[in-house]
Amino acid sequence: MKAWAFVVGINEYHPHAGQRILKGAAADAADFADWALHRDGGGVAPERLFFWTKPAPQNPPTALANYLQSPTEWWDLLAGQKKPDFSQPPSAITILETALQAGKAAAAEAAQLESNEERRCYVFFAGHGIQTNTTGATAEIQTCFVSGDFRPNTATVMGLIPCDDLRRALLAGGFDQVFMFLDCCRVAMSALNMPAPTVGSATAMNPPAPFWGVGHAAQKNKIAYETEAAPFRGVFSKTLLRGLRTLRDPTSNELNLDRLKFYVSDNIGLHTLKGQKPHFLGDPSDPPPVIVHSPPIPVSEEEAPIRVVFQTVAPGTMVHLVDHNGGILRELVAGPDPTLVAAVTGRLYSFDITNPLSSKAFRHPGPGVTDVIL
Repeated sequence: MKAWAFVVGINEYHPHAGQRILKGAAADAADFADWALHRDGGGVAPERLFFWTKPAPQNPPTALANYLQSPTEWWDLLAGQKKPDFSQPPSAITILETALQAGKAAAAEAAQLESNEERRCYVFFAGHGIQTNTTGATAEIQTCFVSGDFRPNTATVMGLIPCDDLRRALLAGGFDQVFMFLDCCRVAMSALNMPAPTVGSATAMNPPAPFWGVGHAAQKNKIAYETEAAPFRGVFSKTLLRGLRTLRDPTSNELNLDRLKFYVSDNIGLHTLKGQKPHFLGDPSDPPPVIVHSPPIPVSEEEAPIRVVFQTVAPGTMVHLVDHNGGILRELVAGPDPTLVAAVTGRLYSFDITNPLSSKAFRHPGPGVTDVIL
């Protein structure tokens, strides 16, 4: 099997896009790309990884840092092939044409070589998203990723990528398997009075035996959240990537879509108190599509959240999470609502306040939430 990956993370959009700044999308994309490049992860060769974030990822892991020395070129309407420009987010046409042209080229190469090797692609989008219908579909509402050229107040709707359309186009246009992970909101955009442009043919059909899986960060018409404290991440992506790395059937080393779905659903609440529930779909249903067939990937020390409830600390007070050596790990501001902050389990910590001077020590055993009242 050969694998491709198309990975986009957008924290900052053009001001005319009317989208608030995100904090974790670029980091989410970098983490997914690192998994995709790993031989026991996505198994994607560097020349088949297409990676673009705005801004460029900070402190990327080694494999991704090496890749970024000479990243794969994307397709551009005017310039042809071009390197990603991390000072601006990619447009919808760049994302779509790159993915579809890659599928077309992959199928042509396989036909020329008379190869029976299967072609799989991963699509990972982190940023803003909406739900609307598309041109040629009067009723179907689907999740649309908001790309860099989105402008909500124009007469013609541009800059939206209808993800169901894209999945069908990829399966019809050169890839045998498609896995999509979409860390974006799915709230219906009531102000949008025109449908999003259709990707490919409105009547594009899945192959007779389709093989695909989609992981949405949230249920339909719901919001996807980010962690509340640094290092900022999408709570879906943070949970998803740990599952993709560590979750395996012990007898076969396989990870299928159902097992991943249950893991993310069971663990996403460790990173948010807002009730976010992911939504996974796939075909076939029995047996479910296998995403990974390889050993687990070693990960760094296990983290779990600390839930801080401010009962006596005045709102606006600066609170420091301090490790056992006295080092400040996080800065929190007391408020009326509980706050989550992630920290390595099995260690002693304290919450320190300088004005007035006080400190509360506690143990963070994990793997679940540790509650601390201040």
